[in-house]
Amino acid sequence: MKVKNLIKSLENLDSKFEDIGLKNRLAIILSIVLLITLAGIYFLKGTTTYNVVSEVVEPKLTLEEKIAEVKKELIDTLSYECEVVGSEEPDGVIIFDVNENASIGKYQWQRESVKYYAEKLYGKTIKNDEAIAIAIGWHPEIDVDEFTLRVLFEEPDGYTNWQNCSNKFNLGREIEIIKKFADE
Repeated sequence: MKVKNLIKSLENLDSKFEDIGLKNRLAIILSIVLLITLAGIYFLKGTTTYNVVSEVVEPKLTLEEKIAEVKKELIDTLSYECEVVGSEEPDGVIIFDVNENASIGKYQWQRESVKYYAEKLYGKTIKNDEAIAIAIGWHPEIDVDEFTLRVLFEEPDGYTNWQNCSNKFNLGREIEIIKKFADE
């Protein structure tokens, strides 16, 4: 009897283990899925990826810097789009004008005009060789771009020294507008 009871107990135990085994298997599978999910959340939480778009941001110009930039564009237009269009060496251009005087450099200055404005704007009495040096941008003290800007913006109707280019690009009006912004 004891053996029969033992066999019967083992059969009951075996069926109980089968039920427990199935439940355990489901529990183990769910536990594994849960652990993988939690591990993924834990380990991937700090590894967020971002798409970074690199963009160069130009610094904002002050009003004075913008005005200087516009003035530079104006004299570049005067020179490269009117006076010495297509020249490989604009500073070396010499053209004899209708008045039979040489117009020199990228702004086509005539010696007498350079001498006049050097005296008036800089208080310097200069000779022909210095006038030529200024006109071609080789003078050690007077920069031809600054010189030209001063004539254009400080002299009443200074733009009329370049009558044809003034008419073509309406320099008088452009200068008037720039001066209004500069005065504010």
